[in-house]
Formats: sequence, C-alpha cells, structure tokens
Amino acid sequence: MSDPSHTIKVIQPGTFANHQHWYPKALNAAIHPMINFFLHLDNQLIIDRYCHLHPMVKSKRLKEILAYQPEYYRWAGADLINVTNARGRRQMVVIENNSCPSGQKSMPLPLDHMEQGGYRDLMEKVLSRFAKRIKSLLMQPWRCCMIKTSWRTVGMRQ
Repeated sequence: MSDPSHTIKVIQPGTFANHQHWYPKALNAAIHPMINFFLHLDNQLIIDRYCHLHPMVKSKRLKEILAYQPEYYRWAGADLINVTNARGRRQMVVIENNSCPSGQKSMPLPLDHMEQGGYRDLMEKVLSRFAKRIKSLLMQPWRCCMIKTSWRTVGMRQ
C-alpha cells in the first residue's frame, strides 16, 4: 500500500481552495505596500536603485545576473535573512537555496481577489511556457533527442 503523503492530487480548474495551500497566518495577511511596489518594479529600475545604494556594483554585471535564465533549475529561489553584525552593519544573507515554489505558502496575496496568488503566476509564466516547448518538440519526433534536460524519468523518447 502506498503512503498517502506521496499521492499525487490533480487540482481541476475551479477547485483551488487557498486554505489548503497557504499557512493559516498568511491567509488573511496583507502584503506591505512597499513589498508590493518592489515586486512590480522592472529590472532596470531595481538595478538603478541598487547601484545608487551600492556604487561599487557594476550595473552591467547586475543586469546580466538578473537576466539569467536557468536551463535546468527554473524554480530556483533562495531564503534570505536580514542580519546585523556587532558594528551595526545590516545586510541580507542567503541562508538556503530552494528547488520549488514553497515560499508561496507564506506570501500574502498581492491582490485580495486573486486567490491563487503566486501559484497561478508560476503555472502561467513557467509551466505553460515549458509545456508549449515540449508540445512543439513532440510534434517533431526527430528533435526529441535534442532536449538538453533528461526526460527518461518521465518516459519521454530520447
């Protein structure tokens, strides 16, 4: 008998229940206006502001970093913690890298009426684009072997 915690559950359209996907504390939390503003900035404005605060940073290099598109680790993220050293210097420190969008469970909704929050963004911006790419490759069987990701684990032809 299989472990029920390892069972795959398909979420059909119209059946998403946010209380099953968010931590209780985040369900009724409001996103801070400054955080919401920052999340909607374009990369160039982030670069300009960061370089203004940190003049030793090369804006061209920061632009390259922000434009980077991982080939295999698309959902990568990191957890940050705000720290202060003994001299009072404050900075953000990366404490862990993630391989899934689990941070969505504790992220307040940017707009109250968008109950799927970041999960919907993830599906629309990442998974659907990837699915279209795979579909187009499957329509051209001779190109399946050209996919750089290893698909043996999901049974795709090589």
